[in-house]
Amino acid sequence: MKRFILLILPVVLFYHTAYTQFIVSFSQINIGCPDNCDGEVKAQGIGGTEPYHYDWKSARTNASNSSIAINLCEGLYQMSVTDANGFKVDTSVFVNVHQAPEIEITSDIGDLWYIQDPSGQFFYENPSDDTSPLEGWIWDLGDGNTSFDRFPQHTYEQVGSYDVVFTANYKTNCDVSVTYSIDVKTVKLLIPNVITPNGDGSNDIFIITQDSQNNDSQLFKSTDTHLKINDFYISNKLTIFNRWGQKVFQQKNYLNDWNGDKLPDGVYYFVLKCHGEFEDDVFKGSLTILGANQ
Repeated sequence: MKRFILLILPVVLFYHTAYTQFIVSFSQINIGCPDNCDGEVKAQGIGGTEPYHYDWKSARTNASNSSIAINLCEGLYQMSVTDANGFKVDTSVFVNVHQAPEIEITSDIGDLWYIQDPSGQFFYENPSDDTSPLEGWIWDLGDGNTSFDRFPQHTYEQVGSYDVVFTANYKTNCDVSVTYSIDVKTVKLLIPNVITPNGDGSNDIFIITQDSQNNDSQLFKSTDTHLKINDFYISNKLTIFNRWGQKVFQQKNYLNDWNGDKLPDGVYYFVLKCHGEFEDDVFKGSLTILGANQ
């Protein structure tokens, strides 16, 4: 007779609750200006169980809708979203801003102007015009005057330093400002770097005068009539040194009358100090004497 043994095994039931991880999508509501930090981004949980809780970490949120972050500058922002079941997603979003145009400012004179002819014109160039075209602009010319002209012509009435500020408007009221600094000086002096006191009547004398378009060379005849230094300044003092630093000539209110005093040929150095109505200027340089012994 065969015997059968019946084994009764416990049955364990496994219950598994399936859950699909939800995702977070973003939409940028407002693309702000670079310096204004006025960007806005909206987050939206998808696939989880509503309602969602939005935590924007360090960013400010809309008072009535926490899914919207406000006052955003350009950059990466961390945030997290938690659904009604307590499942949480940590994520981040990069906030874009309008790219500012690349403005370049120049003038037809350069950044050094002179009060004898203090008129010039300013220009701007926008190399990024294809991506960031300008919608409007204003020039602050630094002396209390402004202009809405595209390329303004302007005259300065006093010597000094001026900051010319060009402010442009582009893309939804974004602004960009560029500063161009100029100096308006008393006079541009033409100071020769060589004299030839050989008695031929040409370039015998150390003549300092105004640099202008009429002076196309540094060769002056001793009989020429030139504007003197004190035609532009209240007073001046000229000092000349040899290469060892010894003073070989000095004159207050120099009158364009020094012929080298029969000094030997060589390189000398001058310092011209000028006292003006609006400012003081100092000019320094070298002077070569040639043919003094001929």
